[in-house]
Amino acid sequence: MALAESELGPQIVSRETIARLQKWRELVLKWDKVHNLTGPAEHGRLWRRHILDGMQVLHTALASRDCEQSTLWADIGTGAGVPGLICALGAAEWPTWRFVLIEPLQKRAAFLREVIRATGALADVLVGRAEEAVSGQIQADIASARAVASLPKLMEWAVPLLKKTERGEIAGRCLFLKGETLSDELTAAREYWRFSERLHPSLSVQPLSQATKRGVCEPLAQSVTASGVIELSEIRRATRL
Repeated sequence: MALAESELGPQIVSRETIARLQKWRELVLKWDKVHNLTGPAEHGRLWRRHILDGMQVLHTALASRDCEQSTLWADIGTGAGVPGLICALGAAEWPTWRFVLIEPLQKRAAFLREVIRATGALADVLVGRAEEAVSGQIQADIASARAVASLPKLMEWAVPLLKKTERGEIAGRCLFLKGETLSDELTAAREYWRFSERLHPSLSVQPLSQATKRGVCEPLAQSVTASGVIELSEIRRATRL
């Protein structure tokens, strides 16, 4: 728990949030004995990597949305809970925020539901693949994912889940956890999409003090490989000649 206190709060998140995150960790360790949700190698990194990654995505969202603002969040390929369920646990005290966790595997969906029941998180589980969701069925303000697919494919799945204006323009934004191939993936995605992007460097692969000193948030240099939360907004289809 010392790591949770020093890395996440209490100055950043409430003790109630810490307790919900701890419950998630306990259930991961319990379920991993039978279902192998994350694997034993990850058990020592549940706070420093998985929870910290998820909470960084949530705090990135708060830069553009108020916690009292009505918000629907769709998470693609939630798996054991990162980032969508972790974000839902962090936002559980905000009654206007709802999460839809999209997960194709029944055992993982059952795990997600157990955590939701145990913590009171404001989330629903949709069993299936994001690409199979009916267009317009989900009108999300935010779509998120981690380690699900390359960015071009991920955008094909995420964009139909985002809220649209009356004119059909894409009004939502994407928050994806990405690794060192991000620069190449952005180049590939620009063949099909136009968007504004901003990289929030990962807090789980560098000291928090270093990330804070750098401002935590910075535009992505085209030639730099980096990992962190890539925020995509002002999304539209590329006009192809």
